[in-house]
Amino acid sequence: MKLTIVDSEPSVVALVDSLDRLPTQPPSIYVDIEGVQLCRHGSISIIQLFVLPKNHVFLIDVFVLQEKAFCTSNRSGTDLRSILESALVPKVFFDVRNDSDALFAHFQISLQGIHDVQLLEVATRSWAKERVIGLDKCIEKDALLTVEAIAMWKATKQKGVSLFAPEHGGSYEVFNTRPMLQDVIDYCTQDVVYLPVLWKMYNRKISRPWMRKVQDETLERVRVSQTASYEPRGKDKILSPWGKGNRPDNTGARRSGTLTMTTVAQKAATEAPKKTAATQPDTKPQSQASVGEADLRRSARLAAFKAARKTREVTAEIERPLTKLDLPSRSKNELEGGSQKRTDTTLDPANVHPKWTCITCGREMQEVQKEDHLTGKQHIARVKRTATAASGGARQTGTAKEKTRRARAATIRSPQTEEVAMELKPRPINAGKAKDTGTNRRTNQAAVPVSQQRGLPYPPDHCFSGFAGCVVSGNFRYEYETAFSLEDVDYSLCDKDCGWCGHCMNGVDF
Repeated sequence: MKLTIVDSEPSVVALVDSLDRLPTQPPSIYVDIEGVQLCRHGSISIIQLFVLPKNHVFLIDVFVLQEKAFCTSNRSGTDLRSILESALVPKVFFDVRNDSDALFAHFQISLQGIHDVQLLEVATRSWAKERVIGLDKCIEKDALLTVEAIAMWKATKQKGVSLFAPEHGGSYEVFNTRPMLQDVIDYCTQDVVYLPVLWKMYNRKISRPWMRKVQDETLERVRVSQTASYEPRGKDKILSPWGKGNRPDNTGARRSGTLTMTTVAQKAATEAPKKTAATQPDTKPQSQASVGEADLRRSARLAAFKAARKTREVTAEIERPLTKLDLPSRSKNELEGGSQKRTDTTLDPANVHPKWTCITCGREMQEVQKEDHLTGKQHIARVKRTATAASGGARQTGTAKEKTRRARAATIRSPQTEEVAMELKPRPINAGKAKDTGTNRRTNQAAVPVSQQRGLPYPPDHCFSGFAGCVVSGNFRYEYETAFSLEDVDYSLCDKDCGWCGHCMNGVDF
């Protein structure tokens, strides 16, 4: 670890340059301050900055530099004041209250972007949160030091305390002794270097709700420390913000609920007779009991008013109309404003077209598709084949396969054997057109057209332009086509590899 004492303007510029563009997660700057009675009534002597990424400790000699320590800027115009007041640069303190009080009172620096390790310790504590503890106990309890490291830390701590603590025969003026004593340097250094360890330990255990509470309370600590009523040596500073009955009063201090009520009642009982005697000399002063009763009645009326307002809010919440945000807890019928049975849009007569059956092809379809079907290529080809079969003739193609197919078609389509043949003849599987190649050999399915492979029900030259119906759902309109039944179709008459009738697709594993 490197140590630098900043006691001149060039060293301040070098410090500001080293603080530029540091990572923010985890925080890179850890701060502690020492001085003579560190608060608005004392003075600041030394500011310790530990830069974690560079493992470098800077001891800023504020006693020598005074205002120059904060207003000396580098070439880019950045100074230490702007860094301390920046909300984008996180800075870690332990109990920021007196440090913020001293910086604001002596140098008008309003801290922002602060993490308070003391509050993090209370928030992650599994036992009572009534009181806060000091940095010494946090290091002993949570820094996870070895026995030898703890012994060395305590020895260094004791040397520093014996120098400045009045109860040990020391004086705080030792922080203003120049050149700095080595024991003072060691004391200032060892506390700030353990702040990253504690921050990492507590930040790993804390939950998000508690982290928000810690952030809010840290801002409140900085705000209260800058008020005129802040007491740097108040006995209530040992109380945790989340202990039972620890609530802030108007002065920013924390008192128990009973103590605050007693103080208000006593103050009212003492000041009311004085005001009355000054404004109305002939009026008899009220007794302390009557003033206390009036105070209690006023509190009761205020509580009743708050309860009534909360009741109105709850009633309005219950009676408000349902919205889509209530979907997880309310049914669709409730969202529509009633529990009556809804009519299915798919059964609406306005959305269903009459059916029509082609006698030649034997296909059932919607009436709106009749014209397109009669002018289609497949229907015209079927009519020609049926006429040829009825006249007993067959088109000569020059191949034995075509002759056999025409002969079979003429036999099946004869009026005498048509019904018997359709009932007895099984559906043929044309293995030559589409082979069962399995899922591992899809490249061999040459008989399956591209349009069928993409999920279309039939190739474009067999499409019908009409639609069978529609379904209206909200702002969307879905149109659909009729699925035809082909149980009565003779597949042996099909001479196309279109794949839409299903005959060419038998035996194909998709």
